[in-house]
Amino acid sequence: MQITVNLPSRAEWALILAFAALALAGAVLGMYALRDLNALDSFTSRDTARGWLAMSGAMGACLSAMAMRDRFGRVGRGSLWHAAVAGVITTMLVGIVAGTLVLPIFGTMFGPWLVLIALLNMPVLAVPWMFALWGYDTARRSYTAERESLDAWGRRTHA
Repeated sequence: MQITVNLPSRAEWALILAFAALALAGAVLGMYALRDLNALDSFTSRDTARGWLAMSGAMGACLSAMAMRDRFGRVGRGSLWHAAVAGVITTMLVGIVAGTLVLPIFGTMFGPWLVLIALLNMPVLAVPWMFALWGYDTARRSYTAERESLDAWGRRTHA
């Protein structure tokens, strides 16, 4: 009995790295944006609260990117427009998801607003966030091209 291990392809590695960059940028953005929700008082330790803020920002970024994955990675006319709209929606979704995880009712309502205020107050935060979104768009484009080429190859051999 031989065990076969399928390693990720280049496009899959690019997606993994893009999600890691999104998680890191989302954690930093979440730590800065959601620190004013007064949810830190409910934790017994400040380190636990900071960890939860970072984790909720990272999860919010990755889940938001997954929710908008059909808009990212397009090729051709309008691809930049689709990526820009997806980036704005993803940024607002990060606030919704992370805000909900930090403070379920008020975080859901005020999370997107806090993310917007954080990006306006500290534009330096927008730089890694935009690069992470650009990396995800690029990785998604190569992943889509790879899947389409494999699908076309499969149709040629099995037809």
